[in-house]
Parts: sequence; structure tokens; C-alpha cells
Amino acid sequence: MRFYTLAAAVVAFATLAPSASAQHLTRADGSTSALPYVSPPAASAPAASSTPGITITQSSSQAVTGSSVACGGAGLTADNSYFRVFDLTASGVATPFRPTSVSFGVQIAESLEPQTASIKYYTFTNPAGAFTRANLTRLGQTDFVMPDQERSIYTVATPGIFTAAAGSKLVVELRLEDTDNRFYIGSNTAPETGPTYIQSDACGITDPTPYAGINFPDVHWVLNVTGENSAPAGPTLISTPTAINFGSVVVGQSATRTVTLSNNGSATTNISAITATAPYTVNLTGTTLALAPNTSTTFTVTYTPTGGGTANGSVSIASNAPGSPLTIALSGSGNTDVFTTIPAGTTAGAATWQRPETLGEGTAGSCALGTGTDGSAVPYVTRPFTVAAAGNYTLTINYAPRTPIYDGFIALYRGTFNPASPCLNLFGINDDGVTTPANTSSQLANQPLSPGSYTLVVTGYTNGDFGAFTGTVLGPQVVTFTGTAGEGTADNSRSSLSAAPNPARDAARVRFTTATAQDVSVAVYDVTGREVAALYRGAVAADQTVELSLDATSLPSGVYVVRAVGTSVILTQRVTVIR
Repeated sequence: MRFYTLAAAVVAFATLAPSASAQHLTRADGSTSALPYVSPPAASAPAASSTPGITITQSSSQAVTGSSVACGGAGLTADNSYFRVFDLTASGVATPFRPTSVSFGVQIAESLEPQTASIKYYTFTNPAGAFTRANLTRLGQTDFVMPDQERSIYTVATPGIFTAAAGSKLVVELRLEDTDNRFYIGSNTAPETGPTYIQSDACGITDPTPYAGINFPDVHWVLNVTGENSAPAGPTLISTPTAINFGSVVVGQSATRTVTLSNNGSATTNISAITATAPYTVNLTGTTLALAPNTSTTFTVTYTPTGGGTANGSVSIASNAPGSPLTIALSGSGNTDVFTTIPAGTTAGAATWQRPETLGEGTAGSCALGTGTDGSAVPYVTRPFTVAAAGNYTLTINYAPRTPIYDGFIALYRGTFNPASPCLNLFGINDDGVTTPANTSSQLANQPLSPGSYTLVVTGYTNGDFGAFTGTVLGPQVVTFTGTAGEGTADNSRSSLSAAPNPARDAARVRFTTATAQDVSVAVYDVTGREVAALYRGAVAADQTVELSLDATSLPSGVYVVRAVGTSVILTQRVTVIR
């Protein structure tokens, strides 16, 4: 579990390691000080962007010298969005403006995993209204992966997918997602002609807010937008994205992606056909085939593998635009994995242990352990199992609702498990999962397991984190659970969960009853453990039957699991959706 605060970057630091910590606003040097603040020595000032065209900026200096501020903690940064608002007229652009690239300052970027980011363009829905999320209309977006670097100016090409109207306000957002990475914008204290804004849900900043408004007025983000002052002659057609990789999709399931088609030309683009090669399909519901200048439309592409292995394909879009047909490359792989249900249970009332904090496989005492209230005496139960077929397995545990939500934790051991030696044979640990809200699941993804015996330990992050849980294992073959140990107080007597009709095509009635009064959460999960529908969350009286409706119209064909998880009850029911 991570708590977020605004944090500041440090240019020189040790190798990153994920950790749970409070998240807050602090500076790039690790301090939390507002003004007065003495900036670190300046690096040599990078040159401004040399991209041809018109460049607009509110930065009087391109030097990256200041100590920037972001929402983060424990050396990592959370979700952060940075904004600048350009009044095109005040910026000296009297004609329509078509952005082609954005260059921005980077104080430091270091990643444990690919750092997903995006440049987003907006205009004000109500030109006279306030600068809020609700008053923004999206114009275009370019996604990219942020490479590691420091004290630099980084440029992202944003193909001219739209033209901003003359006299309008152009809003530029740099969005960094919440991953196990570290990113701080490049800033300085030189004068700026417009404020730098930050927004981060993790730190409770739900609308763009000037840095001066959060007591960091010396953070002036270096940002430049380069573009052209006229639209291309005739019709044009641009796709976003230009290629799609669906990744691994379980056979019988489907994955869908959205494609945006834009015309930034001076004449209408007429689309005559949009087709895809098997096993990919397109859905043109709501798609506009006649695109006026400076407009866009969307369609979806779906990948439904019928067998294992890689599948390459393409979407072809025929139109009157130059270069027709426009082609979008498609790729994906069919995953023939199956899932095993982990025996449900609860850690309430279970024995306690000192859980591991970091990995240290092979020898006792080679890993760090939880200390104090963060892991020194945490309730735990075990789920021993055997693997017959080598391959990558994903283990997912979902936790029961509780107020406050408890932060679960899982540890995987290869061979024997001894709670008195929590580092011995330790294979993997994690407290983060794939479901929302946060801290309602833990997952160990794509673990390379060889044939043999293993023990999954279900526990909590702090000594006060315990409760009921369910789970699944997804892999190339069903695994065999050989028992449970340390069980707490889960009680499924006089409780039931059913779904009908089953198989279901459009809808199913879900009914559940609990033997005792308690808070219950009912949700639907796919075979990867991802929550696809939330059906119920609330109080239930003893022996009360609750009937719910599962809308299956938006679910791809396949097998799903309905889970009803309460304070002292865990129920599961498989449901098959057919088309």
C-alpha cells in the first residue's frame, strides 16, 4: 500500500526499489520545503528545440536548474499531470495552429519498468470558463514511453492530428502514470509568462492547480510547443495509434482497442471502407465516414484468438486522402492458459509471523523483514500446491471489503515453508494487484514455475491487515492445492451463491444468501483475476437473500467467476458467457 504526497527529485540516488510509504509533495532533492529555497547548481543549459516551424513557449529560459515537485513517496512518483495553457493570440499566433511536437524539461527520469506517458491537447469547452478538467475538450493525444535521462530537454513528436482554431486557448498536458518509476519535470526559477499547473489524484489535487497555489511558486516548467500555422491542403487521414499490440489474450476471450481517425486538412476526408484481417474484427458503430476538416472519429478493433501462438494482421482504411489505404499493423498472441481456484479463506484469527519485505531466495536471513507495526506480527494462512507442467503462472488474491480497506500481501515459496525462517526458499512477494479500488488484491504475475511443490502465503502488509480472501492461479495447466493451514474464522454455513441461466447470453440473475449479518461485496472476474463488473457492495442481514442482475452484453464469450466476499463468508460461482 502506498500513500501519496508531493515529493521532490534527487538527481543522484541509489537504484530504485519499490516500497510502501506515505506519498506527498516534496522536492526533487528530497526536501518538502516551500520558499525560500536555494536551487542546486545549474547544469549547462540545453538548447531550445530546433524543430522547424512556429514554437510557442511561456519559458524565458531553457535551462533545467530547479528542484522540481511531484506527488510521490519512498523515492517513487505517483500519477502526475503537468499543464500549460497557451492563449494563441497572446502567444503571437493569429492563424489556426497545428502542433507537431512538444519539448519539455526533464530533471530526472528513472524507471524500474517502462514508464508510460502521454501528451494530451485540449481546448476550453467554455472559452470564458475556469481552467478545470470539466471545462476541457480533448483535441488529440500521443502516447509514448519515457526513456531514462536527467537534466535534459526531451521532444515528443505529436503528428498533426488536429488544428487549433485561431484565437483559441490551447491546453497541453504531460501525463505520467502511477508505476514503480521516478519522474520529475525539468524546471527553473526564471520568469514565465504563464503559470505551471499540476494535478494528481493520489495527492488529492483533483483539478489543475498552479504550483504557486500549493506553496511552490519557484517551480517553472520548461515546455515548448512547435507547430504550423496552416492546415495541409486537401483531405488528410491520420490514425492514433499507428500500430496495436494486444499482447497475450486467453483463447476464447477478447480484447478491444480504440482507434482515432483525424482529418487535419482543408477538405473533407471520405472514408469508403475499414476492414481487418482475421482473427481481428472492427466495429464501426458510431463511426463517422465523412470527416470535415479538423474533426475526428473512432472505431474499435477486437482480437479474439481461436488458438495459441502469435497472430499478426492489419486494419486497412480506404479514403480519398493521399496515401490511401492507411494501414494499421496489428499483433497479439493466443494464450491457452487455464485457471485454478485457490481455496478461499480468511486470515482473521490466524497465527502471526514476521513477513518478508524484500526477496532473498535460497538462504535463510538474506532478505529484509517487516518491522514494527509494518509486518512484525501479521496474521497469515498458507495454500500449499503442486505444479506438474513448467511455465509462467499468475497468482491473484482478492480481498474482502472491510472498513477501512485492509492491505493484503502474498509470498510464494518454492519447496518447504517455515514461518520461523521467512527468507528461506522465498520465490516472490507482492502487495499490489490489478483490481480497483486500490489494495483490494495482490498478484504475482508470470512467475516461471517448474514442476514441484510450492506454498502460497496469504497475509497482510501491516499487523492490522487481515480478513477474508479468494483467488485464482492462471497457467498452462491446472495446479493442485494440497490443503489449507492456519485457517481463521470464515463461515460459509447456510450461505449460498447462484447464477441463472448458466451459460448466459445477455444477462444472468445472481442470488446470494449469508448465514450472518455482515458487509458483502459481489463482483465478477475474468480468468486473469481482473474485475470486469461490480454487482453489489453493502450490508446484508442474516439469512437475507439478495438478487442481482449481471449484464453480460458487454462481456466477451468465456468463463467468469462471480465472488461474494463478506466479513466472514466467501462464495464463488462460475458463469459461462456465450455469443
